[in-house]
Amino acid sequence: MPSRSHHRSQRRSRAHGRSRTQGRSHSRTQRRHAQQAATSAATQAAKAARTAARGVTRAAQSAVRAARAQSASRARQATRSIRRALQRTERAGRQAQQAAQRAQQAARQ
Repeated sequence: MPSRSHHRSQRRSRAHGRSRTQGRSHSRTQRRHAQQAATSAATQAAKAARTAARGVTRAAQSAVRAARAQSASRARQATRSIRRALQRTERAGRQAQQAAQRAQQAARQ
């Protein structure tokens, strides 16, 4: 098994006195790595958004419990926590969207 940096196609180009990346702005490997990085970033952002959405569900459930217990202070607290959780989710969703767009651009290159 020859080493990775010495492949048949490269041997040919070296024999003709050319460097292997000549005429290509990005090597295939570079492009693939950029694409993989963008994809994994998008996946992570999506995971974060999902977690944030779960936070909203939890806050809403606590609000329901407060309403059942007829506790005004707990209901107020629950309302606040719902608002906070929603803001977090919105932010996470925006980030996920941006990451997805970046991944799309990387795939197009």
